[in-house]
Amino acid sequence: MILNKYQELFKKLNFSVCLVLTFWIPLLIVKSHISYGILLWLILWILEGDFKNKFQKKHTFETKLLFFLLISFYLLHIVGLIYTQNLKQGFSEIEKKVTIFLFPILLFASNELYRKKFNYILISFISGNLLASLICLGIAFYKYFFLNINQTVYDTLSTKYGVFIYTQLSYFLHPSYFSMYLILCIVMLFYFISKNPNLKIKILLFILLFIFVGMVALLSSRANYFSLIITVIFSGFIYKILKKTYAKFIFVSGIILIISFFLINGPRNIDKSVIKQKMFSNIRGIIWEDSFEIIKENFLFGIGTGDAADELDKKLEEGNVQPWYRGLNAHNQYIETFIELGFLGISVLVSIFGIAIINSIKQKNYLLLLFLINLGINMLFEAMFITSAGVLFFAFFVGFFAFNKPVEENSNINLI
Repeated sequence: MILNKYQELFKKLNFSVCLVLTFWIPLLIVKSHISYGILLWLILWILEGDFKNKFQKKHTFETKLLFFLLISFYLLHIVGLIYTQNLKQGFSEIEKKVTIFLFPILLFASNELYRKKFNYILISFISGNLLASLICLGIAFYKYFFLNINQTVYDTLSTKYGVFIYTQLSYFLHPSYFSMYLILCIVMLFYFISKNPNLKIKILLFILLFIFVGMVALLSSRANYFSLIITVIFSGFIYKILKKTYAKFIFVSGIILIISFFLINGPRNIDKSVIKQKMFSNIRGIIWEDSFEIIKENFLFGIGTGDAADELDKKLEEGNVQPWYRGLNAHNQYIETFIELGFLGISVLVSIFGIAIINSIKQKNYLLLLFLINLGINMLFEAMFITSAGVLFFAFFVGFFAFNKPVEENSNINLI
């Protein structure tokens, strides 16, 4: 009776905690804060009760299958502990990836507020990324004007302006992850622009759009330059923004800005850094070659959860690669998954993307489709699931977009 009496309160608290978590994701500098927030979210979801109705919520066949695949993907990592050699690292991977199991459950069986107030989640994530961007720029300006920075040519331009580029600019996350977050924000802004008839709000949204595009350019992640161009082009046509002349001008200007930054900052560094960049590109090629050898030797089930880095180190040692390149990952999530979980694991991962894409097209769920394009491109160049930043991003937004389509009558409202 007590739970029934306070059920509405728990629903609101559940949704409020989710909003805070979404805001906090791009500010992921103290991971324990996120962990406590996730635990609180889970407790409130349990206290909310009404499980029968929540799990009987109308879902398409594709969303039910996607839910099953996401859970299965995590369970495969647990099974991978049985034959792993490095149990300590294996358990660390299981702990890191637990949100791939937990978030789909919380979002598949979420209450109606997640659909009625769908836009609030988007606004929360955009706000968190805006704050993170402003903090990063503020720190960069402080370094530029008040500190005498010894530039490291490996990380940034060997000039004082290097504080505005790449790792020295990105305070909270690696530039690749932060760029990926910002690109999703850009997609969300396109969504709002297409839904909002208010000119003043549209102007504000375009200003935010340019801020985020500028940040992606400064963060200098080459994979995300490509991802940005692809997602912006798709967003422009999907949301029919390019019908307007002024929008075409802004769109073309944005593409020119991106390409200009890529050309100017393409080598990212000068002098010795160019050589180091080439060396890193070469080592990535070697890592991929060694990865395919490991896959051939352990094709069906992989080598187990947590053993990828150790096996790659062995291969690099056999090839007399310098010691400072040891401890690297495959720099490709598809390859990383194939190494650890074999053909079975990569089949589930590819199926997750395939079913999610089919569902997004059938349901005209373009936020989900554009999210998958952004994430899928990044996974070609980074092992996204070896960090909390990548796992949280994947687990939350694939579940949120796939399982919580906004209520139709609220889909055309203003920002809030």
